Amino acid sequence: MRGKVSVIIPVYNTSEFIADCLESVINQEYQNFEVIVINDGSTDNSEEIIKKYVENDERFRFYSQTNCGLGFTRNKGISLSRGDYLFFLDADDIIPKQALSKLVDKLKRNDADYSVGKVVRFNKVRKYIPVRHIEFNLYNDNQVTNIWESTELLQDSIACNKLWRTSFVLKNNLFFKENSLYEDLSFTTKAAVLANKIAVVKNIVYYWRVRDNEENPSITQQQMSLNNTANRLNVLLENRNWLITSNVKKEIVEQHDLKILLDVIRLHVLKYCLVDESEKKEWSLKIKNILMKIPTSIACKLPNKERTIYDMFVSENFTDLLLFSETLLNKEKSRNVIQLKNKFILKGETEYNVTKFLKPLISVEKVKKRAIGLRWEIFGKVYIPKASYKTEGEVYVINRKSKERICLGTITLNDVISKNLVYPYERFSFNMVLDLNFIKKMEVDSVLDFYFCLKNYPDSPSSRIKIETNPEKNNSHRKVYLYKTRYGNLSVKKKNLF
Repeated sequence: MRGKVSVIIPVYNTSEFIADCLESVINQEYQNFEVIVINDGSTDNSEEIIKKYVENDERFRFYSQTNCGLGFTRNKGISLSRGDYLFFLDADDIIPKQALSKLVDKLKRNDADYSVGKVVRFNKVRKYIPVRHIEFNLYNDNQVTNIWESTELLQDSIACNKLWRTSFVLKNNLFFKENSLYEDLSFTTKAAVLANKIAVVKNIVYYWRVRDNEENPSITQQQMSLNNTANRLNVLLENRNWLITSNVKKEIVEQHDLKILLDVIRLHVLKYCLVDESEKKEWSLKIKNILMKIPTSIACKLPNKERTIYDMFVSENFTDLLLFSETLLNKEKSRNVIQLKNKFILKGETEYNVTKFLKPLISVEKVKKRAIGLRWEIFGKVYIPKASYKTEGEVYVINRKSKERICLGTITLNDVISKNLVYPYERFSFNMVLDLNFIKKMEVDSVLDFYFCLKNYPDSPSSRIKIETNPEKNNSHRKVYLYKTRYGNLSVKKKNLF
């Protein structure tokens, strides 16, 4: 027996998702688990749904309490657990079938303190890996490491994509912060530093739901409140002080300092336009206090956009910061960005070339196979941020193996969709015929991924082409076929010889 896993699930008003969450646990390949479900004062019918699972499966244990918050509830789950390992699962998320088996096998085989794998965010239309995980190349290879060898692991502060050895958690007195909005930050930072071995699997082990209301302005404004911002800053500073007093090597503190800058700039300073006017002065002082503690040598490591925002803030150029924030959050009431023939310019007290910050998006809604040859017509929608006039775009493919780039031509823009009074040419319907006959000359099992970019805008980022439905129901007879990847992108594969 490889050991029992205690799956700890705090629940607060997630009746819409809790059944999918619990089903994903039941369907695990690894079946030696207990499920500790704690209702944290829900006012919906979550409890009613949970009790059906408890009645039908003796591995489920149910507890109920008045609302105490996520940190308190997870800590209670730890105290109630009987397993050799701990796995934290939020009630609106799900885990793939192999999640527990992959994590247990890797941890057990390498005698690790915890194991960790890939996270994928998802909603009804798309799936994607968190940007930070891509930037720092997290979890792309199976390996056994520790924070001293792989400081970049500090960039991941999620508790739910990890399987924790119970004895490691208890021995080091690792518990979640209570009465705090960012309970994961302290737990995961300390655990990463204290672990002798961290076992990494490159598999997806956690699907983290993006709620439909997550981008709702009122929700985001709550996140930007003075109290909310202060909560995160306090935890980040506590972690920094703990690292320094723990005498960890300089590179670990520097990696955490970079994390602080990325967190503060992306999650707070970028959203400056949403800060309540009555709180802006004190809010800005708190941000300044933490930024001034980080050496400027760390700020030099920031990506271009974040460095621009950082420079605006520390130089107290709040006029341009407000314009920049409104622009990137699509909150402007008048045209901040001027579209030129080959770039987009934000005009404030200084001019900023923001072309590389404005990523076009494209989604295919319908695919129609042409009768002759390897030709398909695709239909969908394209979004070109801050476009003031009709802008041409190109579709190309990249061969996964050879990395060869092949241009397929220009899309045809049709009607404007929901015309924006500030930027009237942002959203269009489109169609395009894809001629893929050149694939006949390629190797068997060649896979090509579709991308979209703006013509004549060299600084504009490319984007993967999303597809909303599976393009072909039955590919078994196809020598070349289009398909939807597990992340919801459009790709094409050559299956067998002609």
